[in-house]
Amino acid sequence: MKFYVWANSEDKRTTPIRDTAGQHNLELEFICNNVKFDQGCLFKFPSLYEKLCDLDDNEIVCCTDGFDVVYQDNLESIKNTFLSFNCDVVFSAEKLYSHQLEKNKEYFESLTKSSYKYLNAGSVIGYAKSLKEIYGPKSPKMSRVQSVVYKLLSIGKKIIKNKSLRKFLKRFKPIKAYTEEVRRSSNDQAVVADFIANHEGGINIQLDYECKLFWCVAGEWIDLENHYEIVNNKIVNKNTNTVPACIHIPYTNKYNHLFLKMYALVMENSLQ
Repeated sequence: MKFYVWANSEDKRTTPIRDTAGQHNLELEFICNNVKFDQGCLFKFPSLYEKLCDLDDNEIVCCTDGFDVVYQDNLESIKNTFLSFNCDVVFSAEKLYSHQLEKNKEYFESLTKSSYKYLNAGSVIGYAKSLKEIYGPKSPKMSRVQSVVYKLLSIGKKIIKNKSLRKFLKRFKPIKAYTEEVRRSSNDQAVVADFIANHEGGINIQLDYECKLFWCVAGEWIDLENHYEIVNNKIVNKNTNTVPACIHIPYTNKYNHLFLKMYALVMENSLQ
């Protein structure tokens, strides 16, 4: 079994995932070093696909983001939990429908009554053969138009602080709708979600609705302390009553304090 990490730099931001994985004897391999960063994280596709091509088709592979993830379980437990799904690939699920095309939202809502019903592409586990179908060989690349839109949106967030100007720009709804659709279609989560919603079988893909393997806390940032408890030195998701092997706290530029708290909790309890 292989554990890969998407991180285009092995700087101090990777300390939490390194330390927590180390506490559970997991050997991580960082796979995006020296890869050119793009705003939609589409570099994840060729980076993972290149590794998958060197593996046996039946090799089990787990891959997560690198700057906002901690582990709290060992290889054998993670492997057995994955096998219990009896499928080819398992992706993380979250409560928010974000970075995805609106056309696919109803599809994901039709699959479950769980509050964690939407895809999060930051954590995945599956057989190498099936993952290759998702992540290659025709890896998506950001077009020039998509890249320009991303840059304009980024600039706009910084300079458009005047409320009157924002109100004026809202009149241009067609332009706004177009740029939003381009932005949504230009990231890894949108691409994976579109594949899941529209592929014609052949691969049995499931989302981790009960957070048995992956818990993404998107949408739970504000009152995160109400969603977990410590039981037998493990962080338990109170909503699903499960012990996720991997905890993902995205949006660390705003919620890094929550990520560091979760990191500290995992380390503290793993040492007891």
